Amino acid sequence: MIKSKNKNGSSSLGVLIALLLLCAVLAIASPNFLSMTNLMNVLKQTAFNALLAIGMLLCLITAGIDLSVGANATFCACMAGMMVQKGMTNSFMMIVVILISGLVVGTVNGLLLTRLHLPHPFVSTLGMKNVLWGLGLIVTSSQMVSNFPAGVTWLGSKTIIPAIGGGIPVMFLLVVVLYLIMHVFLTRTALGRSIYCAGGNMEATRLSGINAANVLTFCYALSGLMAALGGLVSIGRSGICNGSNATQPFDTDAIAACIIGAVLIDVTRERMEAKARRLAAK
Repeated sequence: MIKSKNKNGSSSLGVLIALLLLCAVLAIASPNFLSMTNLMNVLKQTAFNALLAIGMLLCLITAGIDLSVGANATFCACMAGMMVQKGMTNSFMMIVVILISGLVVGTVNGLLLTRLHLPHPFVSTLGMKNVLWGLGLIVTSSQMVSNFPAGVTWLGSKTIIPAIGGGIPVMFLLVVVLYLIMHVFLTRTALGRSIYCAGGNMEATRLSGINAANVLTFCYALSGLMAALGGLVSIGRSGICNGSNATQPFDTDAIAACIIGAVLIDVTRERMEAKARRLAAK
């Protein structure tokens, strides 16, 4: 366990050094890189991927993966686009439809794994990605949709304290709050510990009396909900929705974000197995 901690610390330090070196090179290449305006733009651009990474994190912890997160976000945005096309402009209803759509897709992903016992989440979520791509094009008639009501675009476009680089994006502040909540959830709650247990050792999970199927379904459902939030943010950020965006590699961006953030698969698996053994011993 000490060896794992040292390995994890060295890896995290290496990532930090690489990031600092990259920032130094970019700052030298472009004097405006470290300007407050550019930094605020970076926060705007990263908020979407950061939201998808929250859901992806849970799937990775359970030794799974969700390749449909990007397509799910696009599909949720397209559901709102369909409402605009049909003349429905109630912001509250649009937001509800977006969140429910993402939650339903995520729950279906979880049920396909736990109830229909599909062989691997890589296969099922990759298939779901293609399904959502088609559905996104169908519901919007393959058209790019704009003219969303202000209530829908608020989260992705609103800024506060304009004096700081033109304003701090509200969507980035949402990401910070969600990350803090997720940290507390995973480290301080029984369900959070159960997620580690389910990913580390299924036999220990069973002996602990934990319903692993429900835990996995919850993880994929939450991943779908985070994708829906990402879809809502993308509408505000760009002002449009486009079904063809479902083919963009948003899923790999989310995976990369998790790995760079020190969700190192081998090290994390050792930690999960240790947590599972401790839970089984109680």
